Amino acid sequence: MADIENLMLIILSVLCTTISWIVTGLCIYNHITNWNAPAHQKIIIQMLALVLVWSLFACVLVIEPMVNFYFLLFLDLFFYLFLVFFFLKEKKNFFLTYFLLLYYIA
Repeated sequence: MADIENLMLIILSVLCTTISWIVTGLCIYNHITNWNAPAHQKIIIQMLALVLVWSLFACVLVIEPMVNFYFLLFLDLFFYLFLVFFFLKEKKNFFLTYFLLLYYIA
């Protein structure tokens, strides 16, 4: 019975990941084809790219739970490094990045 439940969970995870990739891809496509405010839309596209990465990692974690620690570590590092890079690029938000790093380390 547990194998059937695991299989159903994997199928549901792959289905949800596929739907999130389709919806996110359509949103990115709409932002690229209607490029009206480049400064804002560039930020939105970067955030939508995070959705793609997070959904893929969530799907892999459901399929292979034995790598849970390593995937979560890599996912956290990727997310926070992305935030650091994003906020350091915007020099006006340097202090926010500094406090975010302090929060993450603590």
